[in-house]
Amino acid sequence: MKLRANNKVVDSDYELAANDLLRIQPLMREIVNQDIEFKYLITMNYPSRVTDYTRVMRDSTHLKHVIRKNFGWGTKFFITNEKHTCSRNLINELDNSIIDGQSYIDNYKRFTGRTISRYGSIHRHICIDTQVASIRDIDAALRKHCRRDYCFTYNGSGCDIRRVYNQEKLMSYMTKDIDRPNLPNLNIERDKVIDSVNSDIGKNHYSVSGLHARESINQLKKTFENLYKSDGKR
Repeated sequence: MKLRANNKVVDSDYELAANDLLRIQPLMREIVNQDIEFKYLITMNYPSRVTDYTRVMRDSTHLKHVIRKNFGWGTKFFITNEKHTCSRNLINELDNSIIDGQSYIDNYKRFTGRTISRYGSIHRHICIDTQVASIRDIDAALRKHCRRDYCFTYNGSGCDIRRVYNQEKLMSYMTKDIDRPNLPNLNIERDKVIDSVNSDIGKNHYSVSGLHARESINQLKKTFENLYKSDGKR
């Protein structure tokens, strides 16, 4: 799935595959049950290479507090962590000779002269359901209160905020690292793709328990079989 122009999360040619539907089914069920309508998608890239999921989740706890303090304590969240998969830098993530050309600018829009390999570095997708915020308001709050992990890049892609128009496709897009192939040196921790600490949905998703979708289904079947098997007491 691609993020297209006009500030929309949409791709008219994108169709959900069977594994996508299986992966997002429990999330869509929670969205309906909790009467959630995610209105904005925030994508945040770090100004430096970050591969520690625990550090990223701590940063998301602070971001969640900032959003709720500014736009309402009832704001609902779904947060995922995704690793960059730029085709360069596959052999050795510390080899500067194959580092990609991403150039970073600091928060005062000054070019730092640094380049960084994005392969394997974590960036975040944050969905929020809030009634009172606008894209401009959200951006201003993040610039002011999340300066450590809010960055400007030469092409303006450090922090991106978009309106949400299709929650089903968005759930698939945000969770694709759960089913991503094991690429060299990528080191995806699939149980941490969904930030179960800071999200209002997905806390009991099969991936959080370290299971694959089919394993989750088989485990559920066994639970029901054990619960309802004929033992003379039921």
